[in-house]
Amino acid sequence: MGETIGFDHKLDWPNYAWFMAVALTAPLPQHWERESTPDGEVVYYNSETDSVSFSHPLHLFLRNTFARVVRSRMNADHEKVVKNMITDKLTQQSLLTAKGE
Repeated sequence: MGETIGFDHKLDWPNYAWFMAVALTAPLPQHWERESTPDGEVVYYNSETDSVSFSHPLHLFLRNTFARVVRSRMNADHEKVVKNMITDKLTQQSLLTAKGE
């Protein structure tokens, strides 16, 4: 996932490994499940829409959030802030799903 959100393992690991840990352990949005193909490739399945994606459902959000973290020079002390941003996004998506939007 790192490369798809703009994370360069060689350059960003020393300062932003904490962000990758947060991103990789973030819960998936409602109705999404992580699965694997027979070849071992990770896919995401949405049980409500019966759709499959090879990209993490929060891919664009995580990419934009990582860019914001780098621009703001956030560090591991801001881990809770980033977790709250992800939780807020998931809550917002759940509310939209509940309303049928």
